[in-house]
Amino acid sequence: LNRLCVDLLAHDPEHRLKGPDVLQRLGRRAEAVAAAGVELVGRDDQTAALDRAFAALDGGGAVCVRVHGSSGSGKSALARQFLDRLTDGAVVLRGRCYERELVPYKALDGVIAALARHLGGLPEADTGVFLPRQAWAVVKLFPALARVPRFATASRDGPDVPDQR
Repeated sequence: LNRLCVDLLAHDPEHRLKGPDVLQRLGRRAEAVAAAGVELVGRDDQTAALDRAFAALDGGGAVCVRVHGSSGSGKSALARQFLDRLTDGAVVLRGRCYERELVPYKALDGVIAALARHLGGLPEADTGVFLPRQAWAVVKLFPALARVPRFATASRDGPDVPDQR
């Protein structure tokens, strides 16, 4: 390991080890890792928990999973690897937040923007099933949804909500 670290930290970048060389020194096959993308080590329990949560969706209910840990511990990589494995037509909406966000619930903005992109790619007739009763209010909260024609033209069929500007 000492020799590996020294070679990774070589002063001249040209002499530093590249990914396949590191894998070879660690006794791993580069093509197996490349085919699978990022390989997470020691995450079998967490991956199994995510698999169980996803399997619970077969009953038609909802499942909420909290992935938590210290900064840099691989939470995003774990979630990304799990979600990338879903091939049964699941729609994955991704968002991110950071500890020191200035806007509360900023992570929802990314998720709603992903939802708007997904809905925008559907035929307009199909987006009606996703339209909530007071879609105009949702558009006020999340302007990204205004890019979806059915949301943008939604009428105010509920009580008037004063503008908070």
